[in-house]
Amino acid sequence: MVKCRELYDALLLSDPRNRNETSPELIYVYTANDFDNIRGKFERISGFAFDFRWILTNHPANRNNELYERLCQEPEISEILNRPAQQG
Repeated sequence: MVKCRELYDALLLSDPRNRNETSPELIYVYTANDFDNIRGKFERISGFAFDFRWILTNHPANRNNELYERLCQEPEISEILNRPAQQG
């Protein structure tokens, strides 16, 4: 079990509805590195959205469908596009 003194630079969050529970499984621990990773992911997603907007508006930056092709090659998007279709 990690002691709070070992997490002096971390943000500890818990659902306030669990205030009577002290179980470590109910506490989320975030460090500066976690927030850097989250920020990086948000920046990447916002870049995808920006490119997608240019695709939808036929922006000159998307000449010859270059933005579309680039977006389809991004690992996060490619993974989704290559999933087998779900039977409804």
